[in-house]
Amino acid sequence: MTLRVHKDDVQRPTIQALLKNEKTFTNIVDYRSAPVLAVTRYIEGVDWGLVAKIDKAEAFAALDNLRNLTILTGVMVAALVVVASLFLGQSMSLPIRRLRNAAQNIARGNFGTKIEVNSSDEIGQLANQFENMKQSIQYTNQNLNQIVYDRTKKLEEANKQLDLANKQLKINEKAQKEFINVAAHELRTPIVPILGLSELLYSQMNKNMPHDDEGRKQLLQPEPQEKQQQQDFLQKKKQIEKLEVIIRNASRLQRLTEDILDVTKIESQALKLRLEKANLNDLISDIIGDYTESEIGKLKSNVKIRFEPNDKNSNIFVNVDRGRISQVISNLISNAPKFTEEGSITVAINNNISKDNNTNNQVIVSVKDTGTGIDPEILPRLFTKFAAKSDVGTGLGLYISKSIVEAHGGKIWAENNINNNNKLDGQTRRGSTFYFTLPSSSPSPP
Repeated sequence: MTLRVHKDDVQRPTIQALLKNEKTFTNIVDYRSAPVLAVTRYIEGVDWGLVAKIDKAEAFAALDNLRNLTILTGVMVAALVVVASLFLGQSMSLPIRRLRNAAQNIARGNFGTKIEVNSSDEIGQLANQFENMKQSIQYTNQNLNQIVYDRTKKLEEANKQLDLANKQLKINEKAQKEFINVAAHELRTPIVPILGLSELLYSQMNKNMPHDDEGRKQLLQPEPQEKQQQQDFLQKKKQIEKLEVIIRNASRLQRLTEDILDVTKIESQALKLRLEKANLNDLISDIIGDYTESEIGKLKSNVKIRFEPNDKNSNIFVNVDRGRISQVISNLISNAPKFTEEGSITVAINNNISKDNNTNNQVIVSVKDTGTGIDPEILPRLFTKFAAKSDVGTGLGLYISKSIVEAHGGKIWAENNINNNNKLDGQTRRGSTFYFTLPSSSPSPP
């Protein structure tokens, strides 16, 4: 028997069964248009082709049930895991949040915050340690507050005592200044007549005394009839020497009282200047001339004083208090011989260069000596009160000079001279130089 089929139907289960092919079909549809599973077998004895079919829904029903059960089980397990995780996370995070909140409250200073963690695990142990730390901090803080309170009270008491001491110090300082001022005035009052009368008496007694060596020699080797004259001469000479001591010490005491009065004026800011236009060349020349004719200048005859103006043919005018600037220059000139056994003192004027290289209307006056120089130990505080290492002087002169120069708008400083030809420790200090500046002024019209 021959069966003709279309080529598209060759793969159908019935045809495959007749063709003696044993196959399994998973993607076919039966006459009901329902998806089925099919298996073909060929039976040789009867020459039959057998096709066995079953609906997919029926075949996979148990598997679908198992799948659905697995999905349901997975969902339930996942839900349980989520719930368990939330519960576990909540149980773990709650003590931590409580610890965090407690730490924040403690950080704000609320040491009465209670840490409510009642577990015995690691978090509970951490909470216990945190509680111990809180109590320790609270105890320390309380003690510290008490210490701060006690120290504050002591500091307030000390400040009160210091304030009282400062007030008392100001009262004492005022009384001291008033006493010094009054004492200086009272000292100056008798000194003036003592000094004036002593100088008058000195000049009268010295008038008839021989001043040449030949006259003194004749009195010291007299004839027998001139013995009384010799005794009178020697007695008068001793009296003159005593008068010189009186005049010298009275002059020193007068300078001291004047210095004390000047210091009082400076510290009370009562130093007044009477400014006037002055020829600086003439001013310095007059001061040098007066010093040379003075007793101190005569005693230091081996120390020559030279004046080197910037330009001999031109005058330099400054707007100054003539008396005060004369006091500064005299102070510097009289200080130099105290440390100069021999050599020279040079007073110079320079109106071109200033210490800070600023030539804007600045005049520099310098006093240079060839003495021992300034002690390096005292140099940094040279212009402060009582800065002196010599036996003569009070150490007030340079302090007063500095105040006077600065009141004129100038500067004053000093330095040791360097002599490279005679080295000592790498540098030899041969004498010193004092400088001070003054604002220059245009000359008066003729």
